[in-house]
Formats: sequence, C-alpha cells, structure tokens
Amino acid sequence: MIRGVLVLALVAVGAAGCNKTPAPVPTEASAPKRAGPDLLTAVRVDVRRTSDADGTRGDVVVGLTRAGDHFDWDGKGVPFPNTLGERAGDPRTHPRCACDVSAACPRCDGVAASDLVRKSGTLAAASVEAFLGEVMRHEKGDAGDAGASWPRHVDMVHVAITLPGADEPIHVSYFDSHHAWMRDDQPLLGDTAALDAAWNGLAAKLGLDGWLASMSPPVVTSLPADFSALPSAAELEIHDQWNGLGKTHDAVIRLARSSAGFAWRAKVASWSGSLGESTPDPYDPKEKDRTTCTCAVDDTCPCEHGNGVAKKGTVAAAKVEAFLRTISTHAIDPAPPDIGRVWTDDYPKGHVVVWVTKTGTPIHLSFLDQQRQWRADGRVLSPDPAPPATRGEPRSQHTVINAAYQDMLHAIGLDSWIDDIRPARPRRRVR
Repeated sequence: MIRGVLVLALVAVGAAGCNKTPAPVPTEASAPKRAGPDLLTAVRVDVRRTSDADGTRGDVVVGLTRAGDHFDWDGKGVPFPNTLGERAGDPRTHPRCACDVSAACPRCDGVAASDLVRKSGTLAAASVEAFLGEVMRHEKGDAGDAGASWPRHVDMVHVAITLPGADEPIHVSYFDSHHAWMRDDQPLLGDTAALDAAWNGLAAKLGLDGWLASMSPPVVTSLPADFSALPSAAELEIHDQWNGLGKTHDAVIRLARSSAGFAWRAKVASWSGSLGESTPDPYDPKEKDRTTCTCAVDDTCPCEHGNGVAKKGTVAAAKVEAFLRTISTHAIDPAPPDIGRVWTDDYPKGHVVVWVTKTGTPIHLSFLDQQRQWRADGRVLSPDPAPPATRGEPRSQHTVINAAYQDMLHAIGLDSWIDDIRPARPRRRVR
C-alpha cells in the first residue's frame, strides 16, 4: 500500500514537471545581430580625417598596426584638405594616389616630405576596438537609404580595417558634414549618433582635431577692439587679384593718409598670383600649389613671378573711407551660408590690410573666391542689409561691400592700369 502511494506521488511530480515551460534555448535568430565578420580581430587599421572647416583645415592619415594588447601607430598630416594618398583608399572615392603612411609620395599627391607634419605613438587595443565594436552593431542597408543633400563643408572620415588573412580591407566612412556612415558601398543603419561618438573617442585618443588645428590658420572669436574705427585708418595695403577670361591682373597698392587724401604707391602685373605683399594674411587658408610671398610694394623679390609695373598717385579720402565705413558696420556671422561655387569665368581674390594707427595691430579684410564673402581676421562678416545679387551674377551676401570695394579701386585707377600692362593683341587678318 505504501509502495503504491509512492508510485502515484512520483507520477504526479513527473506530470507537474512536464507542465513547466521549458527554458528558452538561444538560437541564431534571437542572438544579438552582428554586422559581418569579427572586426575586433583586425590586425591593421588605417584612418583618414580631412576637413576644410575653420580651425581644423587639413588632411591627416594614420596607420595602426596591432602588437598584442596595443596598436603602434604612425601618421602624417598636411594643411591641405583631401590631398594625401592612402595605403588602402576607399574605392568609392576613386583614389588616385596609393601611398603608405611611412612614405612621401610627391609624384602622386603633390606633397613634398618637408611639408608633412608627422606623429607617432601607441594606443591601447581597447581604444580601437571600441569603435570597431560599434561598427559591428550596425546592420547594412540598401544603397538608397543613405540619402543626399548639399553639405556645408568638407568633412570626411575613412577607416580601412584589415582582418587576418584578408586580401582586401573593409571600408567604413562618411563623405561630408552630414555624417552618413557607410560600410563598403552600403549605409549603416541604426543610431548613427553612437557611431559618431565612438569615432570621436578614437579620434580624440589619436589627437586628430588638435593635429589639424596645429596646421590650420588661427580662428578669432571676436572682432578687433578698434574695428569700428576703420574709417579713420592711417594706412592700408590692398592686394587685388583676378584670373579668368579677360583682364587678368595682380595689383598691390599701399595707401597712407595725407592732407590731400591718401597718397598711394603701387605695382601691378598682368598675371594673378605674381606679386608679394608686405603683410600676408595669417588667416588665409594654405594651398598646396601656392607659397606665401612677403615683399614690400617698392621692392622686387625673388618669390615674385613677374616684374610689377610701378605706379603712384593720390586718391580722395572719401572713396577709401566709404569702403571702410561700409565694412565697419558688420559683425561676425556665426553661421555663414555655404552658397557653393557658381560657374563663371571670374576667379577673384582680395586682401586689404588696415592699420587704424601707424603702429597699431593690422586688421585683415579679405575675400577668397567668387562668392566674395568678406572676412575680418578670417571670420565671415554678417550679411549686407540688401537683397542678394540678381540672377546671372555671382551670389554673395556682401554686394554692398563689394560695390564699395570696386568704387575704391576705380577711384585709384586700377582699371586703366590693367589696360596699360596688357599687350595689345594683333588684329586677325581677314582673307
């Protein structure tokens, strides 16, 4: 009897056990998804960061090689955006220059060894793997998911990840300031802000922004204290250049206030970029194919590429002061528009150095290209209180400043000088 009760009890316990919900068994579908192969095994990681933004203008390439629990790295940088060759360039950008980080490749990227800013160091493997791990958490989408819109400025990142035994690296990148992350030829999905944060962490460990900043022109945070006193300037130097189909020229004009207005001395050449100036703009972005030439207006210097024709005269103060008064009413534009380039035959550049007092610190006024966005000590100035240029003209937020600038040059006589220095073209004979 007792044995029968025990059997029934055991059967009941067994039945109760059979009614329990079984513990879930992990499956491939329920496991956390991982995008592709294990990037944490990478033996080589090549990094590139290029930007044309104020304060971080330049190009840096870094190669990291795994050595146990850390990565040894070497890098090189130049102050010219989108210039350097890479060991393993991103195929989507059609790289034209293959160049190892330890080498100089002037024949393909145009950069001499003396122009390279080199650095090296060691980085804990965990610092690199934090970014690689974040990449693995993002699935790839269709090519159409990436989206496209006009960027504000050049801001590019490219990371080439080489795995053990792999013939080709995996490419992770974004192309502009929208930070649309891609893996090979497909966009990465999910919270890309997390990717940005992971990348920023790696970039900070490598010191990329500081590296770029060290090569970039300085960035001021405010206008000079005597900016409003520009109309009372004691001296100015104007460097006006124009290249295109037509009256190309390069003119440097030094003006000093006198009782009769402004007495000026000048030199003018028929080819843009020929002449030096006494006080080059320290805020002018560096260009790979252009070197700075410091040369006084009365001198002829070896760094100049042509013999300037000397001129001198006097101009009424009113036209000079009108330009300076117009520009002195502006403030720094905290978010200047990127209006892009327009296709014209007009490639100008202007630089005006102003000394409010003869011994004071110079103020640098300038525009860099056909947008004609005027800057003060490298910062774009606020818009004119006027409508933009009409259709067919170069777009600019400074049409009023530009008009005052051209009026000043016309009063000095630049238009007539250009005609004087350009040789007359022989008439074509008509048969």
